[in-house]
Amino acid sequence: LGIMVASVIEAAAYYVYGALEFFLSGYLKNIAHLDPSLIGIISGMQLALIPVVSPFMGRLSDRVGRKIPILMGLVVSGLPLVAIPYTAQFPPLLVISVTYGLGFSMVTSSTPALVGDIARKESYGVAMGFLATIMDVGQMLGPITTGIILATFGYSGSFISLGATLLSLCVLFSIYQSSSS
Repeated sequence: LGIMVASVIEAAAYYVYGALEFFLSGYLKNIAHLDPSLIGIISGMQLALIPVVSPFMGRLSDRVGRKIPILMGLVVSGLPLVAIPYTAQFPPLLVISVTYGLGFSMVTSSTPALVGDIARKESYGVAMGFLATIMDVGQMLGPITTGIILATFGYSGSFISLGATLLSLCVLFSIYQSSSS
């Protein structure tokens, strides 16, 4: 069950990442009316931050355990997404993007480690393969599902749904951790 929970969190993180990667540029262009260079800075800062910060987040996860970085990462990446529809200005959108990238790094550095902690030695490869597969499924479903939400509820509904997805998983992971302790 623990491997499934960690995998669902990883899938959700990549579900949101895939959708954000796909639809944030459209929001920045069509709603915020930002110059392409500013759109590139917002997207590029997030993409540059993730690989730089991830090793440090992995180290944090090694030191404090998996629960805290996963919970904090879900909150840190979920809350800024809910704020996107309420701003069209470059500075706050840059802060949102960077904050989201930081939270994403916290989650995605800790969930594989959690799977590694839970998996038995003889099923480690299967557990990691499952994690990778469900992560890919999440990243593939993100743009598809969010596109449907966008067509129905606009950018506000889509970004709020992405934030709500991560925040809901934060609650569910807390409940799971409480019941498994």
